[in-house]
Amino acid sequence: MRTSLSHWESRLVDRVVRLVRDEVGVDPTLDTRVPSVAHARQVVMALLVLAGLSTPKVGQALGRDHSTVIYGARRALERDRDVVDRLWWRVNLERRRLGLGQGH
Repeated sequence: MRTSLSHWESRLVDRVVRLVRDEVGVDPTLDTRVPSVAHARQVVMALLVLAGLSTPKVGQALGRDHSTVIYGARRALERDRDVVDRLWWRVNLERRRLGLGQGH
């Protein structure tokens, strides 16, 4: 079953990708396994899951399987927690601006 993103969820994904790219200086949407890109992508995964998007929706947005999103989000929270924490308040603000509810 394919899960589609709403317009507002797509906008949130775009904003989170931009925030992470600006913070770490790497484009997390590049289709590569280069460690710096993979780490940035995992930070995006963690932030989107924390923002309330389902793992299938995050996977769809990033071109990955939902199980990869689960693994990546956990890894980011273990390894890059400082970056996730630094960006979370901005992501939560974006969620509220888009009317996507309360943060975790």
